[in-house]
Amino acid sequence: MTKIKTLEDLDKFAGEFLNKHPKGAIVGLSGTLGAGKTTFVRAVVKRLSPRERVMSPTYVLHQVYPTNPPIHHMDLYRLENVDQSSLLELQYFASLEEVRRKKGFLFVEWPEKCVDVKLLGLDVYLRFDITGTERDVSALHVS
Repeated sequence: MTKIKTLEDLDKFAGEFLNKHPKGAIVGLSGTLGAGKTTFVRAVVKRLSPRERVMSPTYVLHQVYPTNPPIHHMDLYRLENVDQSSLLELQYFASLEEVRRKKGFLFVEWPEKCVDVKLLGLDVYLRFDITGTERDVSALHVS
């Protein structure tokens, strides 16, 4: 578990994450609203492209950042019963293929909304929890 007390800590964690995943990753991000999922993605994007503006994909569902390597950011929060059909509509599998081919990143907020999380092809699963004024980030097992 990693303790995040400040935005600088989160930025450092993002740097460590990129060092651990130099060839990209498909990343599930869980946690309550406001726990830091989008802020983490913002920190990763800023490390790869400092001028890029990061917005939460809660309402548009899918953001793409023209970083090198590319970053796709999806949010399943507003969807019910996310299955293979709804993932096809979101162009999830096309994004997954592009990210794997270009060694980029695909961040998926609320992966637990998927009826079968195995459909997402996650490499990494991070859980963000709020503890007082801090955030705790835990890596969960991906099977």
